[in-house]
Amino acid sequence: APLTLRAVCRSWQAIVDETRRAWSYLEITDTTSPAFCKSWIQHCAHVPYHLTVHPSVRKAVVEAALEAEECSPVCLSLFNSLHVLVNNFPNLEVLRLGPANRATKLRRNKRFKDEKNRSLYALRHRADASNSLLTSIRFPKLRALYLNAPPVCLLKQVAKASEFPPLLQELHILIDSEHWRPIVALTAGSLVKLGLRMSNRHPSLEGDRIDLPRLTDLSLSLRRLDKNRSTLEDHASRNLNFATPTLKNYREQDSVGMGSFPLYPGISTVKTVHFEGQKPIDWLGFDSLEEVVLTTPAVGVERQLSPLLEDIAVCPSLCSIKLVLYGEENMEIPEKERVYTALKALGERRRVVVEVQLPSPDYTKYHVEAFERFTYCSCNTGDERAQDRFNENQ
Repeated sequence: APLTLRAVCRSWQAIVDETRRAWSYLEITDTTSPAFCKSWIQHCAHVPYHLTVHPSVRKAVVEAALEAEECSPVCLSLFNSLHVLVNNFPNLEVLRLGPANRATKLRRNKRFKDEKNRSLYALRHRADASNSLLTSIRFPKLRALYLNAPPVCLLKQVAKASEFPPLLQELHILIDSEHWRPIVALTAGSLVKLGLRMSNRHPSLEGDRIDLPRLTDLSLSLRRLDKNRSTLEDHASRNLNFATPTLKNYREQDSVGMGSFPLYPGISTVKTVHFEGQKPIDWLGFDSLEEVVLTTPAVGVERQLSPLLEDIAVCPSLCSIKLVLYGEENMEIPEKERVYTALKALGERRRVVVEVQLPSPDYTKYHVEAFERFTYCSCNTGDERAQDRFNENQ
């Protein structure tokens, strides 16, 4: 964006050059040069900036972006180039690590594989290998960590108790190895937000209860990847052995459609809930619930909300219901009338506000899972329309 604005005229060029915040987001691709990175960093000197590194970027380019003494990133997104994590990041607040081999073309690229292997070797043989990779000395301000299937050896390096950053407040992690539980346990005392993505492809990882005394936000994303494995409900119930006395916001996205919402049982203190999917909802236990957000097909919303209409003693504190109903354009007129009549009756009987939002017809085609909304990995999908879908450039 700043390069486009600079090209308008000399006056605009001068304004953009003097506005350092205009240069506060740098996205490095395989066509970016080291000189370009250095020039960009000079423009945003002493201003916190975000750095996103695409999977196929060369090592020299990444190092050029990080070696500048003028400033260091507050948000760093990586797929490979993981060797840079042995550096010091005095201002880094958000770290996002994604799958290095996600793009098929990169798996066949010898240069990419060689650099990836060297990066992983550097992590395994760093000087302080007995400590966590994310030490409080190198990452003193780290507050949010996103682990979307980075290499297992990196997770091993992170899941070490020694010198782990003590003030991590936000953690989002894909459950694809046994290392997710130690990482959650290490951050349990300070976590405020936790996001988990799970499937039934991986075996259940049983463990002791983890106390999360400060957790206020919990997000779950569930996928069925193997029909021959145990049900997701069994998988989740054996893993989510948490104690969350301060939980206020709960979100669950389900692409399976089996069982019922919610999977997590500790919902008595929840005030806001957001369900995405068409499973039945068990409303019992939501003693403190005030606001409901439901993203679901319009054709099944009556069944999901019927317990609230039948018994006003369920969710006694409820005051707001927001419905995002997709597929409504495919319903027959009598069916639409029945749905909206039921929603009107629900609002009148419970004296709550019922808001209906109808997304565009392309919603189901381009809709992405909840987990993808809090990861940066849109730049590795190969879909140009998917770039920065979640306003990460802001």
